[in-house]
Amino acid sequence: MAINTWMVTHKILVVGCGSIGERHVRCFGHHSCVEVTGCDINLQLRESISQRYDIPCFADLDTALDQGDFTAAVVATPAHLHIPIALRLVRFGLHVLMEKPLSVDLDQTEELLEAIGKHRVAAAMAYVYHFFPCFSAMKAQLSQIEPGRLLQATLSGGQPFQFYRPAYKDTYFKDRKTGGGLIYDGLTHFSNLVEWIFGPADQLVCDCTHQALPDVEVEDTLAILSRNGGSLINYSFNLVQAPTEVTLQANFENGSIKAESHRQRWGWFGRGDKLWTYHDAPMSDRDFPFIKQARAFLDLMEGKETDMATIEDGIRAVRVIQAAHKSSEERAWVKL
Repeated sequence: MAINTWMVTHKILVVGCGSIGERHVRCFGHHSCVEVTGCDINLQLRESISQRYDIPCFADLDTALDQGDFTAAVVATPAHLHIPIALRLVRFGLHVLMEKPLSVDLDQTEELLEAIGKHRVAAAMAYVYHFFPCFSAMKAQLSQIEPGRLLQATLSGGQPFQFYRPAYKDTYFKDRKTGGGLIYDGLTHFSNLVEWIFGPADQLVCDCTHQALPDVEVEDTLAILSRNGGSLINYSFNLVQAPTEVTLQANFENGSIKAESHRQRWGWFGRGDKLWTYHDAPMSDRDFPFIKQARAFLDLMEGKETDMATIEDGIRAVRVIQAAHKSSEERAWVKL
């Protein structure tokens, strides 16, 4: 991943080089205008990332900031550390891309917003579903037609989590206090996606449980019903099924629209039609949307308009997470 220095215009520090941090290293490094540096307290992980991608990798943030000359940073540590680290980076004058969720609570969120405004840096959330072609095409299509009032939508799917993230039981995921469990780790993506396309939820009711994921006790399966304005939204997701699938279908007065990430397509079924009309929305590999997200963040730093989620969107997602946990515990509807 060595880059000619004369080409470099952005120097990105990736703080936290676990599985998602490594993906950011790789996907920002895909762009010729970027020089990437890592930072992680784990010696073995640090050496592995440094050797695999031929980049420097610091052992702690103080040393990185003292010795590096960065324009931006990615915060990819466990969620309970996101805001304290982001505050340091923002006050150092760096643009920040925050991994999801923004935090495990709403403490210091106003402080973060004030710091971002004071230091005039770009800040965004890494909600990568914005850059899946099927979902971005769905949003674009709805802006170009008159579907009528949204009646109901369903987001459903799941994946064999232990296959994709084999180290999960030894990471933040094993404990809710550090951002573990399906609600923190998955619902934050899904609710942001739904609200990005269809608007915010007013209230929800959630049931969740641990069904089968080995060696942890946090929830791996959830079912949620939310009221988004006058629409009913259903979420049904798990981390234990055999196939990896995500389907989002919305039913409007004038027809239905569907996005299927596993089939890399989206479709429209208008009122009176006899069949779905499908359109391809290909992704070459799993890095594809992350590479697009990295490019969008670079554009954001340069003052361009993008589809990046905002820090305010991240705060909103934390509110949804809190409501889901509260609803599950109290067995009741919770207003947002």
